[in-house]
Amino acid sequence: TVTVSAPSVTIQANGSGGSITVPWNSNVNLTWSSSNAASCTKSGDWSGSVTPNVPGSQQTGNLSVPKTYAYSITCSGNGSTQATSFVTVSPPIPTASNVTESTNPDYCSAGPNGTITWTFDSGAGLGSPQASYQVQVAPNGNFASPVYDSGQINSNSTSFAIPNGILQFNTTYQARVRVWNVYGGVSSWANSNSWTTPPYAYPQVDFTWTPHSPQINVQVPFTDQTVFGGGSPGARTWSWDFGDGGSSTQQNPQHTYLAQGNYIVDLTATDAAGQTCSKNNDPGINVQKPIPQIKEVAPVSLGHSLWSSASFIVSRLGRLGLDSFRSAFSQLFYGSTSGLVPQ
Repeated sequence: TVTVSAPSVTIQANGSGGSITVPWNSNVNLTWSSSNAASCTKSGDWSGSVTPNVPGSQQTGNLSVPKTYAYSITCSGNGSTQATSFVTVSPPIPTASNVTESTNPDYCSAGPNGTITWTFDSGAGLGSPQASYQVQVAPNGNFASPVYDSGQINSNSTSFAIPNGILQFNTTYQARVRVWNVYGGVSSWANSNSWTTPPYAYPQVDFTWTPHSPQINVQVPFTDQTVFGGGSPGARTWSWDFGDGGSSTQQNPQHTYLAQGNYIVDLTATDAAGQTCSKNNDPGINVQKPIPQIKEVAPVSLGHSLWSSASFIVSRLGRLGLDSFRSAFSQLFYGSTSGLVPQ
């Protein structure tokens, strides 16, 4: 009786049986051997020409797609058997660098915020675009308790504006960023520089004046209505520009315009920390000429007034001339020639 043994086969990747994990773009060495096999065939992710029914080896070539590759050999004889080696290729690891808080907001119109920027590299010299990113912001770099976490955002943008209302005044912050490439690789966290927000809110400048449309040569009172965020009141300053060359450093000044026209008034307020904001009253103050005054007077007798003025003129005409003038004057203003004109 002749006993024929069953076939056997082994395969290894980089000298290891079973499964291995290698970095992206690795070249893996596959080795195999078989016994009692009439024939062997390959399957899976093999490439190139191999003779699997004899001991041998083969290079996979650079594995540039992050995935799990399977290399199988099936041998038959007195039965059949199969061996498989699994090679998992990790994705290339991207990097984020030069993380910076790069934008100072306009504190006169908004509260603390900022823009975080960074530089992306896809890893392994690929030059492929960024697939997504995540930004965290924390006071004093305490990322165990961030005040903001964007979560993973699918975007190739390398800047992120911190939303309004997140940051507080008089606080030191730090940001950190991590990025993903198109292969699913994720970088480690990269931290930004630290930055400190102002000690308190900037002056919110406003003012009023009355009347709304003043006249020339009339004092116009201006009232400061600026809201200050903090600091010593005694260290605050005001600078007024009345639009006609006039100015003042009083908090609530008065100003007289000498010519008709439209004037843009600008107020600049500075707090104790040297934080300065301005506001103007565009479209301006419309300064007008004085409105004519109509004065009511008691009525007078026109006839008697004119007679008083004219009687002297004709007094030297003689009695005949005066009588003639009196008759004509009475007829004109009184409708009669008798008894109405002073004698």
